[in-house]
Amino acid sequence: MRKSPPLIHRRALITAVPGLAVWAACKGSPKPNREPAPGPTPTGGPAAATSPSANRTSPAQAALDQRITAAIAALEGQGRLGAALWHPASQRLIGHRLDERFAMCSLFKWTLAAETLRRADAGTLQLDTLLTFTDADRQKHSPVANQALDEALKAGRKQAQLSVEVLARAAQTTSDNTATNVLLRYLGGPPVINQFCRDFGDTVTRLDRYEPDMMMVAPGDERDTSTPAAMAKLLASVLAAPGWSKANLERLRGWMIETQTGQKRLRAGMPAAWVTGDKTGTYVGDAQIAKLNDVAFVEAPGKSR
Repeated sequence: MRKSPPLIHRRALITAVPGLAVWAACKGSPKPNREPAPGPTPTGGPAAATSPSANRTSPAQAALDQRITAAIAALEGQGRLGAALWHPASQRLIGHRLDERFAMCSLFKWTLAAETLRRADAGTLQLDTLLTFTDADRQKHSPVANQALDEALKAGRKQAQLSVEVLARAAQTTSDNTATNVLLRYLGGPPVINQFCRDFGDTVTRLDRYEPDMMMVAPGDERDTSTPAAMAKLLASVLAAPGWSKANLERLRGWMIETQTGQKRLRAGMPAAWVTGDKTGTYVGDAQIAKLNDVAFVEAPGKSR
């Protein structure tokens, strides 16, 4: 069994509560003679930061924000940690390495699920449409789609079929890579995700490739990356958008709450009574430094959305 690199680099935090969004990301240190260490940080350095709106908070709140950002920065160790906590109602953004780029890995799949449901609301896509795929589409870590392929092959069929809804749910809740690629191709490829982000005001996040290539992001490569600040605000904006039908907004939130891959990441640190949904992104392998991400929304008890 392959072990994770001993040194971890964290990347971004996002939490959304009727105003809070969090993204956390992390990279392992480089393997000797495999990949150069991350290059210098942008001008101004990696110091913890707050948004301009923090200057309008009370002295007590400003002091709390500074303690939080200092605590996040202290977690960095020998890796590179990025974190963003965005509270839309107060327009407060705090974090560490807020505007530095990090590889998303599977983190982007929540946007794929959201775009699928947005198209269903617009009437340009039917969730019960069946998509056909073959063994040539098979990717590792695909518990739902690969099971469908195995059953089809066992029955003597060369193709498997799953509905758009099943594929979207699998991509979000289990991070199914085969389902992700099949659905992403059907929607129109990475440019569709980029347009989705732009439609919600995010001009930073970019998706360029399919699984598994999109996980191969070397230092300095901007493909398939985002920043903590951009991702935090994107999640909050999507969940608060007025155009959702009640059914599909609840479906998206429900899938994020149902997600199985993040139970030991951001959600593990949240109070049990809080409502939390997330999407993780992970790569641990020999060819690249390790990358560990999580984006989540958080809702405190008794808070209206």
